[in-house]
Amino acid sequence: MSDLLTLPHEDPERLEDFARIYVETGSVTTAIQKAGVQNPQYRLAVWAQRLLARPDVRALVEIAEQEMSERRAVPKEYTRASIAEDFQQIYEQALNAEEFSPAVTAKAKQAELLGLMEKHVNVTFNARVTDMSMESLEQELKRLTDEGVVTLTEADYTVIEESGE
Repeated sequence: MSDLLTLPHEDPERLEDFARIYVETGSVTTAIQKAGVQNPQYRLAVWAQRLLARPDVRALVEIAEQEMSERRAVPKEYTRASIAEDFQQIYEQALNAEEFSPAVTAKAKQAELLGLMEKHVNVTFNARVTDMSMESLEQELKRLTDEGVVTLTEADYTVIEESGE
């Protein structure tokens, strides 16, 4: 019977992956599939229970649980770099789980945090530009760009001379 529990394709690294994935997801069948420790002689649920009954696998699960507990218990100072690292971990976990939508979202948020994404902002003035002098308009645009509210880019424009109405 012990030869059925120890297959030639099983290696310690795959069993460690199984334990880690099991602890992360809470699903033995997902862990078996992702770690590649299936046994064609058994249904996934049966093989999962047999694996979890093994002392060496139980020990690996306990180690994975301890590592996860330590990661959660460590107080973390949040910085731009630490948040970007968290997004990277979320991205990698989602990609490994073949959850592509969360992976894309995590990568986009990481890029946004790092300033790699362009944002376009529409600015609406409450005052009519025609009621402002050119000097007032330039001062208002300078103030908005200095505060980082507006980024001016090159564009074609036409200056309309003020009428003496």
